[in-house]
Amino acid sequence: MSRVTIRPLRVQDAFTSYLWRNDKEVFALTTVSYESEITLETELEWIQEVLSHSNELRYAIEVDGEYVGNIYLTGITSEEGYYHVFIGNKSYWGKGVAYEASLQFLQYAFDTLGLKRVLLDVRANNHKAIHLYRKLGFVETQSSDSIYRMVLPADNFLLPQEPVVSVICLTYNQQKYVRDCLNGFVEQQTSFPFEVLVYDDASTDGTADIIMEYKNSYPDIFRVELFKENNFSKGKGYVGFYNFGIKVARGKYVAYCEGDDYWTDPLKLQKQVDFLEAHPQYVICAHETIVKDENPSQINGQLYSDLTNNLFISTKKRHYSFYDTFTGNIFHVSSLMYKNRALELPKWLPSVSACDMILYMLLAREGDMFVFPEAMSVYRGHSDSLTSSRAEYGTAIKFHLLSIRILRLMNRFWERQYQDKIYPIISRYYVECSLNYLRKSQRNASESKRMARLAFCYNRSIASRYLIKGIVDKITKRIYVGTKENKRDQVIPSRLKDS
Repeated sequence: MSRVTIRPLRVQDAFTSYLWRNDKEVFALTTVSYESEITLETELEWIQEVLSHSNELRYAIEVDGEYVGNIYLTGITSEEGYYHVFIGNKSYWGKGVAYEASLQFLQYAFDTLGLKRVLLDVRANNHKAIHLYRKLGFVETQSSDSIYRMVLPADNFLLPQEPVVSVICLTYNQQKYVRDCLNGFVEQQTSFPFEVLVYDDASTDGTADIIMEYKNSYPDIFRVELFKENNFSKGKGYVGFYNFGIKVARGKYVAYCEGDDYWTDPLKLQKQVDFLEAHPQYVICAHETIVKDENPSQINGQLYSDLTNNLFISTKKRHYSFYDTFTGNIFHVSSLMYKNRALELPKWLPSVSACDMILYMLLAREGDMFVFPEAMSVYRGHSDSLTSSRAEYGTAIKFHLLSIRILRLMNRFWERQYQDKIYPIISRYYVECSLNYLRKSQRNASESKRMARLAFCYNRSIASRYLIKGIVDKITKRIYVGTKENKRDQVIPSRLKDS
């Protein structure tokens, strides 16, 4: 995130600021104009002179250490002063820099200097500046066709409210989809402020440009980090995003949505916050999600809960507990909202792609989970999605093995505190792997036997029950299919059989 700071103006700043004073576009909307070119010598003399004035406060604005503009108080008395701000470096226009600098500068004017009010003049056609000043608490006291006089009383100074919700959004090469995602954020209707933390993992298409377009249009909402190097290729997995996002998230609650998914209900955040505020025993609030496949398929338009194939619990319940998280994902991550709190993340987390399952486990250990039945988001399935292109699962066997790996790692992380709950689930996953290796499309007898042995190692009772059941079901299905085929043959006319 870019860091905006202010510092006292220095004489050597003239080597930069004199260039700004000769840029007509920079000063076109200010109340200052110059009839002739400003030379470096003129600028040096001017700065030396104004720094000697005891009734003026001249500061420079920096972004990550780069000098980008000036902010002043002139005509200072015991009660008031005249405020001026401009951003000379045009690459920082529309990025909220003047607002961040003004917050720091005005707070100093009121708290340290003890001023009772700050005044300013602004051109009537400088609409962006007027919007900024009103946001800070300035009000018009008099106006003409060309100039507004505005005043900010000390008790009217509006320090920004901390966001109630921080939304974390990860993007990578999602130019085709990211507008839907970002629109879903800005269309949210809430009674509270929220922020959106967007982290782009060094996209090579136009994703970053679209993100910055929204950042510039909604600087109060978006905080953006554009990585120069791809974190996933460096072996950091999702933890670089989660860890970085969680560490800087200021909201009481955290929501999540990847750049190719999107929200469909403008009241989504409001509904989830209202629920968590009213039910303190819950740490997670989620909701249903619609699956949208870019390729026509049977799953297109179905609910996520109908497609999870959870082996252990119903995904149609509304209330879930900590132990339910051991069984796999219950809801899609685009529906997630949770209470923001410090989490101890396992050191091995970068090596696992399914961080959402681990996050649910860590959070639900501290409270229950609630899932709204309404679908308020869309999970977009496509070949370029973060999960489909990067995850360790693509088949049922790979998914089960990944779930086993996560459960074994979490069992050690928790120092085997929940081993009696985890081992039966691992056994059942191994049973499913064994049975899958008996299918015609993936037949591998030696692997099937190995998975069965592992299932017995973790829980003999579960392994016996479900292996027998699975084999009986397979035999029953073969008999049923064979019987149907025999009956069909019996009704085929003999003349067609002969042909």
